[in-house]
Amino acid sequence: LTQARALGDFASGELFPTLGLGGNVARFNQPEASFGFAIPPRTVYSVNAALNYEADIFGRIRAGSRAAMNDALAQEAVAENVR
Repeated sequence: LTQARALGDFASGELFPTLGLGGNVARFNQPEASFGFAIPPRTVYSVNAALNYEADIFGRIRAGSRAAMNDALAQEAVAENVR
């Protein structure tokens, strides 16, 4: 029953945009033999972000969400009838 509710919540979550964030730090040391003189080490920082949204033009996502919620309600009704 809890799993069915969680699946319903997950399916309805697809209606909203998602945001992904990430980052990276890299440290580079250049060998002195490459240039004949010492180059200080470099640290490079990078940050990235992604925003995704799928337009529900034909209602596929909303129908899937509704079906998952109906499944959860049906399982809840079966559980109540068993009691």
